[in-house]
Amino acid sequence: MNRDRQLNGLLPLVEDPLLSQSSQQHSQDMMSRNYYAHVTPEGRTPTDRFTQVGGRGGVGENIMQQTGGTGISLSYGLIEAFQKAGCIAQDIAKTC
Repeated sequence: MNRDRQLNGLLPLVEDPLLSQSSQQHSQDMMSRNYYAHVTPEGRTPTDRFTQVGGRGGVGENIMQQTGGTGISLSYGLIEAFQKAGCIAQDIAKTC
């Protein structure tokens, strides 16, 4: 993604430790309580979860569920195909 941003004259994205913490906690919560959604059963949104760990501002998320089979490995080619299909292009554009 940063390669594409650089080609378009944009600054690279960098990791936000609070965002990583919030998303990891949400992943663990979904696994332990056996649900899969952007919003928790109690109605907490990604922004609510980010704010709870000390983050500021609104956030969004992209989540992917895989069932059955041996699994897939995310690679640059797979992500690029996903982007070209338009699945996350709008979310990326919001961060530019």
